[in-house]
Amino acid sequence: MDEPTELLARTIGARVKNERHARTLTLDQLAEKAGVSRRMLVNVEQGAANPSVGTLLRLSEALGVSLPALVEPPTAQKAKVTRAGAGAALWTGENGGRGILLASSTSPKP
Repeated sequence: MDEPTELLARTIGARVKNERHARTLTLDQLAEKAGVSRRMLVNVEQGAANPSVGTLLRLSEALGVSLPALVEPPTAQKAKVTRAGAGAALWTGENGGRGILLASSTSPKP
């Protein structure tokens, strides 16, 4: 594989593995659910395979994520600093307790 293809294969493999772990699926469970061989799934997760679009679609469907979520290159996101006292107040309690939002995400998945 050339360098860009190799980088994409590693990116896809890492995403598939992370999504599988997030759903507490074993290799065998995901392979069966997606209708791909265990060997193919291992090769994909290790970045050693250049999977077909059909294989990627089966994996994305089995994992419940979109195809772009598996193949888009990672993008760096800037962190936003929230200074003390500048967070959004979520609630205040009768006895002085309070909830302050200090971090958030634009992702639909928390």
